[in-house]
Amino acid sequence: MLGASLLGVAACAPPPPPAVAPTPPSQVAGPVRLFSHADPPVELLVFDHRRSRALIASLGPVLDVVNRERAPGAPPIALTVLAWRYDRGAAHVETEATSVERIEVATRFDAWLQDFAELALAPGPDDTPRLVLVDPHRGAGLEGVAPELALRWGARWVRLPEAPATASSGAGNVEALPGGLLLLGSTVGDAMARFWLERGHAGRHVRLDTSWLAVGHVDEIVSHVVTGPGPCDFALVRASPGRALALVEADPDPPRGLRRRDAARQRTIEARLAGEIERVRRALADGAPACPDVPVVELPVWYRCGSRDDAPEDCRSELPNPVNMTVLGRHLLVPDPRDAPFARETRRALEARGQVVHLLDADAAHERGGGLHCAMAVRRVPADGGPPWAP
Repeated sequence: MLGASLLGVAACAPPPPPAVAPTPPSQVAGPVRLFSHADPPVELLVFDHRRSRALIASLGPVLDVVNRERAPGAPPIALTVLAWRYDRGAAHVETEATSVERIEVATRFDAWLQDFAELALAPGPDDTPRLVLVDPHRGAGLEGVAPELALRWGARWVRLPEAPATASSGAGNVEALPGGLLLLGSTVGDAMARFWLERGHAGRHVRLDTSWLAVGHVDEIVSHVVTGPGPCDFALVRASPGRALALVEADPDPPRGLRRRDAARQRTIEARLAGEIERVRRALADGAPACPDVPVVELPVWYRCGSRDDAPEDCRSELPNPVNMTVLGRHLLVPDPRDAPFARETRRALEARGQVVHLLDADAAHERGGGLHCAMAVRRVPADGGPPWAP
């Protein structure tokens, strides 16, 4: 047994290590290779705060299951818990096959680990592939985490020019698919988009409309799961208000927030999302490698919007959003939508693609406008050691 861990704070914590100086963006050459869900995970990071402790405790048994099923020779996934260094509380995690470590950081108000930086491989000074953390400079509390993790991982980190307040430049607005196609939300800041497009992704990306969302991140509407070892062996996962509407119309007592009078708005968003995903499928069919038959998994998501008419504006999911999931191989950490028909349909749709679904409590993240993908970061290594660069 690796042990039951009380992730507490030492009475006399050692001084923080010296900061790693940022690398200017101009000194990071291309092409860069972003990680997709097809790249093996080696570390899961989550932030410990009062509302997340039940979730963190539940990760121990789940990661034990995942690690016991890892292929021979594959490194186990470690759990790293970040916490404000002056927090007197601590998550309690019991594991048998998973190592758990606590890192104390200077922030207490920002738990969105997906957004602090995007991880990628870029050529180092000797052209050797090297991990780089691209910090979007979003002005939130986790600004200091990138240099701390760069030191821990032996990586470089880049801080982009400060994002304007109108931009949604967190890394949840940047998602890479197997084969290298990059998905960007339309609300991503110019500096964040330019960094990737100038380093190998011009013409190998799709901008999806995220302007109608309250948060405005692409991971609110699309994800992907891996179904095999090939570059085209994956399925897109998208939010489907149409599926949600069908469940609500069939339910004699739907959840309070899912009002049938909002049916026209859900149909409007469904048509919009179907069109956006079709653009992604066309780009995949025309790409290199060409993937003409990538399937789409539709998960029920009901949107609540700030606009009074049927035009979607300032929208977010009414229930915890299952699309905003964390993917660890074929094991999926999925927000529990807290409604039995929605949960059954989510599980059925994903299991039909060979996935193992772990429905977890994401209520705290959902109440603040996010999900499990938003609240977690995953460090990955290149599948089979390469290819390291986008073509």
